[in-house]
Amino acid sequence: LFLERQERCAEQLLDLVSGLSTVCDIGGGHAQLTELFLRRGMSVTVHGSAEICQSRIRPFALSHPGRVSFV
Repeated sequence: LFLERQERCAEQLLDLVSGLSTVCDIGGGHAQLTELFLRRGMSVTVHGSAEICQSRIRPFALSHPGRVSFV
């Protein structure tokens, strides 16, 4: 339930702005919003708290070359 609400809130916030092409997802190492950002045509830089989080981001980076990075 929380994740669905989180995504709805993020969508509502994104609806308020236009022209975003890149987003920095701080604390996004679990990739909860990565798919939403990609569906919106954005590139995503994810700042995760641990290297292990990179494994959650990797499938998105492989399926969207050049649009997803992890730092």
